[in-house]
Amino acid sequence: MNETIDANETKREELLERHRLEKKQLNEPVDRLTDQLSAVKVDTIASDLSQDTEVIANGIKYNETKISKAQKRRDAKALKEKQRQQQIIDDTIDDSENERLIEAEKLKNILVSRGLVMHDIASDGDCMYRSIVHQLSLQNITTDVSELRQKTCDYMMDNKIDFIPFLTSNTTGDMMSDSEYENYCNDIATTKSWGGQLELRAICHIFRVAIEVIQSVGNSVLIGHNDSNTDRPLILCYLRYAYSLGEHYNSVRNK
Repeated sequence: MNETIDANETKREELLERHRLEKKQLNEPVDRLTDQLSAVKVDTIASDLSQDTEVIANGIKYNETKISKAQKRRDAKALKEKQRQQQIIDDTIDDSENERLIEAEKLKNILVSRGLVMHDIASDGDCMYRSIVHQLSLQNITTDVSELRQKTCDYMMDNKIDFIPFLTSNTTGDMMSDSEYENYCNDIATTKSWGGQLELRAICHIFRVAIEVIQSVGNSVLIGHNDSNTDRPLILCYLRYAYSLGEHYNSVRNK
C-alpha cells in the first residue's frame, strides 16, 4: 500500500515539473518580444502638431521641437504661395517700369521733333500749377502756385454754370450739389488737390491763353484756343506712368 502511494506521489511531482517546464518554454518568446519592444524608442507625433523632445547636451536640458510631416507640407505650400505672390509683384513692377520707359521715350521723340525738351516738375500735388507757372514765365507773366490756385478757385466759383455739369458727387454719383461744388473750389485754393482739364480751362480764360497738352498716346489736346489772344500756347506734357502716385504734368522748354 505504501509503495503504491510513493509511486503515485513521484508520478505527480514529475507531472508538475513537466508542467513548469512547458509553461516556462511558452513564456520565453513573450518575454523576449517584450524586452525587444522596450528597447525600441517610438516617436509619437500628432498628424497636425509639433512635439517637443527633451535633449541633453553638455549636461544641459533643451527642448527640441520636431516638426510633423503635415506641418512641413503646410510650410512648403505657404512658402510656394509667398514666392508666387512676390513674382506677381515683381512682374507688376517690371510692367510699370516698362510702361514708364516706353512713355518717356515716346514723349522725348515728340518733343525732339518740335525742338523741345522736358522741363521736370516736382511731383507734389502742385505739378500742373507749377508747370503753368513755368510756362507763363516764358511769356513774361509772373505768378506763383498759391496765387494761381486762388485765381483758379475764384474763376470757377464765379462761373459755376460752365463747370459744375462736369463734376460728379462722390456720394451720390450725380452732379455735385452747390455745397459740394463750393468745397471742390475751396480745395483748389487751400490744398494740394490735383488739377485737370477743368482747371486748365479756367486758367485759359484767366490769362487769355491756349494750353496744349502733349501725351505719348494719341494727338495732343488744345484747350482754350478760341479765347486766346496769342498764337503761343502754353505747353505741358501729361504723363500717366512717370510716378507711382499716378498722373503727372511736366513743363517743356526750347532745346
